[in-house]
Amino acid sequence: MYKREGVWPVVHIATWEQFEKEIDKKPYRNWIFRGQSNASWKLESSLYRLFADIQKIIEASKGKPRRFSRIGHERQLLRQFKEHAHLYLDTLPSINDDIEWLCLMQRYGTPTRLLDMTFSPYVAAFFALEAGHEDCSVFALRYRYFTELDKDFLGEDYREKDVFADVRGEKSYLFPYEPKVRDERLVTQQGLFLASSNNYQSYDQIISIYDPEPSIKHCVKYVLSKCLRYDGLRKFKLMNISRATLFPGIDGFCESLKFQVLHKIQRLNRLD
Repeated sequence: MYKREGVWPVVHIATWEQFEKEIDKKPYRNWIFRGQSNASWKLESSLYRLFADIQKIIEASKGKPRRFSRIGHERQLLRQFKEHAHLYLDTLPSINDDIEWLCLMQRYGTPTRLLDMTFSPYVAAFFALEAGHEDCSVFALRYRYFTELDKDFLGEDYREKDVFADVRGEKSYLFPYEPKVRDERLVTQQGLFLASSNNYQSYDQIISIYDPEPSIKHCVKYVLSKCLRYDGLRKFKLMNISRATLFPGIDGFCESLKFQVLHKIQRLNRLD
């Protein structure tokens, strides 16, 4: 059984057996997943959240909101990244391949309209459980349902249009995107991105345009009980899912060390 939370059908998960039973129903690469460490968070891009946060700063100072040229600011972020990326990176996308540039920006922490997704429900669950103390969530999306609707409504080539065409309102859409050149992090995370046709609407709002109450057959939000965090993180250690494996390099390795305190000290000693 499930209930609704806004646009999402919601299933509350109390045991790992229940979670695994649910994801077994979702064939590999037919669904994409995203984990969030707080179950109350909506599906919003980092750029969408940035505008909301900056608006609060402005209102606190000026006493009134400001109208943002969101597409203008996004283009400026892209321009500045393109101008400076060669100082730090050896391999860069074609200068006019804007969505590839957005993927690269997202990879290095620039706010974009993209959402990080994965084909692995276990990787999504790790990201949901690794931080925080409350209930968390894993979003699941059967993306082909949405892309087939878009092909019928917008035409077969709708994804080839300018990503900055700023399509809003009733014509808004979303689509999954796998970068043409994948780095080590995307490979280990089985990662991809979800892209939207504008940065004025959240992903929840765009999904509601397809269907105000979409079927649980097409999208679902799993709310994982906070009581699963401890066993989940220990389980992921046995599965070799950690910051060290998902973020190859010294940064990921160092971040992964904090979870050693989950285990008794005797189990961490070297085998001499």
